[in-house]
Amino acid sequence: MLGDLDRSVAAFLGRLLPDGTAVQFDPPAPSWAQAPPKAPLLAAYLHDIRESAQAPAADAVLARDDAGRATGWQLPVRRYRVSYLLTAWTSDGPPSQHDLLGAILVGCTTVEAIPADCLHGILATQAHPVLLSCAPADHAPAAPEFWPSLGIPARTSLNLMLVVPVIPPLITELEPPVQDLKVATENTAKAAGPGLAAPGNGKRPRVTE
Repeated sequence: MLGDLDRSVAAFLGRLLPDGTAVQFDPPAPSWAQAPPKAPLLAAYLHDIRESAQAPAADAVLARDDAGRATGWQLPVRRYRVSYLLTAWTSDGPPSQHDLLGAILVGCTTVEAIPADCLHGILATQAHPVLLSCAPADHAPAAPEFWPSLGIPARTSLNLMLVVPVIPPLITELEPPVQDLKVATENTAKAAGPGLAAPGNGKRPRVTE
């Protein structure tokens, strides 16, 4: 699923960036600071994954095929917040790193989810959108020790946060279907007492299986 997400993010960001800009999913490398790539490069480093605070639905749903036969139990959709740290790397001259990051920031203001025609793999086959937010207010910037840990000077960056739906596999272990049903009646009437007659014929049917 994460590979499908990478490809979906690359397709979306590619629409916002100038022609010839590459999108790469490796962590920023020290060599890029020492010798910037000749072609503009956007690094999208997946640095954080955590489940959304929104609780999933409590109950599973019985899935059925086109003939109405039960095929399994479908557990509720889970959603995860996936965060990419975006950094831009360019040689001297336009576009600058700020040009690239600015194009992404502006482009993300016009959409709330990755467009359907940018989605890949399993994300393209499900009905749930992949929501996105660029530089969300509730997300802290990279910690001061983050850049030294990579061996590069601090840089301007953006955080791209996506809410990704994950559909659990269908639970197909079902109890065998009922083959037959036996029905019987039982007389549950009590004696009505002297001079009193039981209603009807004195028998009350009870259905048992």
